[in-house]
Amino acid sequence: MCRRVGLTSTDAADYAGLFSNGPPIANLPPRVGYYVGYLAATEAARNRTVTQLAHLDNEAARDLVTAMFAQLAHC
Repeated sequence: MCRRVGLTSTDAADYAGLFSNGPPIANLPPRVGYYVGYLAATEAARNRTVTQLAHLDNEAARDLVTAMFAQLAHC
């Protein structure tokens, strides 16, 4: 079964496995959150300038990341 981590989670256990040496999440490698962040930034930059990315509000940035996760998710 795949454990899902919500984008708005404030649970330390959720993000510890993504960004530090916390307990692993499913079969993902340690600190995979950094790579996922890189993928999200790369995808967002395909049709936006750095200035446009810097001016995204939280809702727009969350929408971009959510769409990217939907493309990558294979749970």
